[in-house]
Amino acid sequence: MSSVDDLRKQKGDLESKIQQTEQTIGQGLSWKDAQFYIEKYKEEIRVIDNQIAKSQLGEDAVSELKKRRKGSRQKCRNLTK
Repeated sequence: MSSVDDLRKQKGDLESKIQQTEQTIGQGLSWKDAQFYIEKYKEEIRVIDNQIAKSQLGEDAVSELKKRRKGSRQKCRNLTK
């Protein structure tokens, strides 16, 4: 599993924690405590989203460089023929 997949799984886990926290409001969890946990989880999701975006940008940049390298090699081969 790639790191992006791991990050997406973590994000999904945090989203389910938010839903569980919302459901426990009034059932032993005060609104104030729930709000604290929900904001904490949302902040963690924002961090994960940034990590996913950076990782995807890195993958896109690598694939773009590979394409350019392949094109350059082809041009060199054509010049030497």
